[in-house]
Parts: sequence; structure tokens; C-alpha cells
Amino acid sequence: MSWSEVGTVALKAHVADSNYLGVGDITSQQAVNVGRFYPDHFRVVSGTATSGCGSFNYLGQPNLALSYQLQAENANNGVVSNYGSAYSSTLAVPVYSVENLDNGTDLNTLNGGVSRFTVAASPQWPSGVMTVSASAGTFARLISVTKVIPDGPFENAVLGLKLSDSLDSRTIRSQDLDTNPLSTGSCSPSCTAKSLGSAIKFRFGRLRLD
Repeated sequence: MSWSEVGTVALKAHVADSNYLGVGDITSQQAVNVGRFYPDHFRVVSGTATSGCGSFNYLGQPNLALSYQLQAENANNGVVSNYGSAYSSTLAVPVYSVENLDNGTDLNTLNGGVSRFTVAASPQWPSGVMTVSASAGTFARLISVTKVIPDGPFENAVLGLKLSDSLDSRTIRSQDLDTNPLSTGSCSPSCTAKSLGSAIKFRFGRLRLD
């Protein structure tokens, strides 16, 4: 017997040919739950990030078009379609990183502990697949308690995607990972995220003279 899905399986034993010594089937009194089975890994199928102002984006403006698709998979790289709301209310959620000029600093965490990069969509996992399609992404300006702080520009920002899975501690498979915002140079074999598209330019804003 093999099981390639996620979740809990209820097993109830009985005679294979439903006839024990001519007296009919003999079954167990109660089903026994086996599992919980969980995904082996997640796979990044595709991922892009498109600037909203031609060749750049403004900080704080929700105009970065973000698209990607993730799959929850078993050890044979097959999609586990049971992975969704019926599996658990606590599923893997996307986490983003932003690194400029390969300097080893994750800019997404430099805002008083609040993520600077946010996405309008609230991703779900129908049938083991998460799809984010052209959702508006925003990279916020740095702020203090009372004012906005001069920030940027960022000429070569790499947007990275990883997953936070508090239930099963599963991660994106290693062969999909190609960036680490906390290191410089080649991240192999310590890559922690998947880059989405090519490098992006961010500008603080426009100067208006009255």
C-alpha cells in the first residue's frame, strides 16, 4: 500500500478476499487513523516582477506587478491536491526579501520589525497550488515615529520569495533557491529564497517645487 497525498488516513482491516475460512469477512471494530502526512517540499513553478513606471518603481506606490506560482509536492515531485483549507487552517505563507547591489542586507526588515514589501493579494492553496497573478506589490519607505526618512534610491534590488511553514516546517526545494539577502556573492549552498524576475529599480519619489 502506498499513499502519495497529505492528511490523515483512516484504516480499517479486513480479510483480503472477504471470506475467512468460509465464514465471511472479518473486520476490525474501529478505523485507526494513520498520519498526519505532510508535503515533502514546495516548488516554484514560475515567478516575475514587473515595474509599474516603465523602468522603475516609486517607494510606497502599489504598482509592482507580481506574479508567481507555487506547488506543494510529495517526494516524487507530484502535486498533493489535499493541501488546502481542509488539510489545516495553518498553511505555508509567502515571505519576501529585498536586497540591493548584493550587499548582504535584507531591506525588507529595516522598518521597525514591520515588513516593507507587501502584496495586495491574500494567497490561498486550492488543490495544493498557490497562484499570485499580477498582484500589486508595494515597497514602503522607511519611517520613524513621526516622519518619513529619506530612503534609496535602489538601483539593483532583487526581490526574493520564500515560505514560512509553522505547521510542517517544509521549505522550497533547494534547486529552486538562488539568492540569500544576508550574504554577498554566490549564495550556494546557503541560498534561502527564489528571486522573482530580474533586478528592480526603486525611487523615493518626485520633487515638487511650489
